Amino acid sequence: MPMKPALIPFAIALASAALSAYATPEVLTIQVDQGVTARVQQAEDAVLVRFTPSGKTQRLKIDNSDDDAHYRLEVNDFNFDGHQDFASVSSIDGVDESYQVFLYDPKGQQFVPLEPKRNAKAGGNCDGLFGVTLNKQTHTLYSACRGAGWYVDAYRYGTDGRLYLYEATQSLDDDDLQKLLGKNAAQGDVPEDLLRTYDEQGNVVSRRLRSRSDPDDKQVPVIHVSVERLPLHATPTENPTPRYLVRGDAVEVVDVSDDAQWLKVAYRNPHKGTINGWVSVADAAGEPRHQ
Repeated sequence: MPMKPALIPFAIALASAALSAYATPEVLTIQVDQGVTARVQQAEDAVLVRFTPSGKTQRLKIDNSDDDAHYRLEVNDFNFDGHQDFASVSSIDGVDESYQVFLYDPKGQQFVPLEPKRNAKAGGNCDGLFGVTLNKQTHTLYSACRGAGWYVDAYRYGTDGRLYLYEATQSLDDDDLQKLLGKNAAQGDVPEDLLRTYDEQGNVVSRRLRSRSDPDDKQVPVIHVSVERLPLHATPTENPTPRYLVRGDAVEVVDVSDDAQWLKVAYRNPHKGTINGWVSVADAAGEPRHQ
């Protein structure tokens, strides 16, 4: 059926728009190895790679382009092995930048997709890689995304060569906890996040509280007991030990439970040494609890 004359200009406009998006595709020439270069050419839903001098070619599917099938290419050494890799980068809602990384495999003379190791025990805040930055001194890859605030997940490469979640933050948005930390903050900002550090198997190896405005500050928060008697617990449970803290005792906060209802504290007794235990946030804040 012939097209109606009124529709012809509209069809031509659509075709022109589709062609203009990739009328001048981005092309990169990457020195991937000694004497080996890769010509990476942008296409609508893939990149086309040609290696010189071998003539070997690859077609790699792009899964993270935006709604208009747009993305840009970025070159970096994303796994710190001395070979240049590349990533497709696209804007999500004008805020987050999604990264799909392809690592150069010198043995196979090819690029392979970077797939972070999935571990049920260690979950990050960003569902994928976003706003990627690299610390080449510590071989750490950072992924930053926006939720209720800005979140940063840190990744490292394990002994098996795979990328695993190394550090992630949890927001401490419980009102009682924030009031308690704020009321007892001697100086500086109130800690807003709990930073967890993981091993390659996803086990938590350390935790610390930190402020978003100064995330590198490793000073341990101190709170002062404001209730007459604060029971100490061996674990974050309702069963207290015979030990307790009293009004005016200063304790360091060294850990927070997953539900932010318990604090692990260290009390440095001048006569008995350091005493460790868990205290209820509600008890420390002087709030009644319903058991």
